[in-house]
Amino acid sequence: MEGYRNKRRGFTLVELMVVVGIIGVLSSVIFVATNSAREQTRDNERQSDLAQIKLALRLELEAGTNLYNSNTVYDICSSCSNAANTAVQTYVGNVEDPRHGTTYYYYYDDGADEICANQLERTGTSYCIDAR
Repeated sequence: MEGYRNKRRGFTLVELMVVVGIIGVLSSVIFVATNSAREQTRDNERQSDLAQIKLALRLELEAGTNLYNSNTVYDICSSCSNAANTAVQTYVGNVEDPRHGTTYYYYYDDGADEICANQLERTGTSYCIDAR
């Protein structure tokens, strides 16, 4: 019997499987928690970008540029070419969605003057601010 005890030095398969299972559960909990924080961070960055775009458009309007073409949507991105995008490039630089690289858009509709992000991750809705 004593010879059997000396030969057994490793872990059993069941013990190893339990440890792997525990590590898997813990890593999935951590991944879910950090993913939620990343989404919130990207949404905060989108909201901050929109505030910066708003400031750039106001500065351009004060400089005398007419950005108000009725019922017009302007894309704001690094490769777009329009008056609103030029203003943003001048004052802010390249502004794109932090995750997808998609564009923001600036919309004017006879008084409804808005800047919008395509979609926030946490709510699944568009986020718009008044551009005035």
